[in-house]
Amino acid sequence: KPSLIKLENIDLALSKIVIGRDGLILESKYGSGLFLPQVPVEQKWNIREYLTNLCYKAGAPSDAWLLPESKLYTFCSLIFREKLPNREIYAENA
Repeated sequence: KPSLIKLENIDLALSKIVIGRDGLILESKYGSGLFLPQVPVEQKWNIREYLTNLCYKAGAPSDAWLLPESKLYTFCSLIFREKLPNREIYAENA
């Protein structure tokens, strides 16, 4: 279940987001966007780049996550991969 991040203290909120562990969901007046936990790792984004690109994905300005009416959530997921096509499947982050 996604967890709402309280944004009263921005530095504290940012310190709770862990690249590679946390997926993010943004709900704003512009729209919503979601990134799986592996996206910022693959793109080599830091936390600010992760949030900026999440805003763009939601069709919002780069700082929309800071707006009082916006809601930012974290979530975790399992990533499954095949070692070889049609072979053993494993959970990458288990």
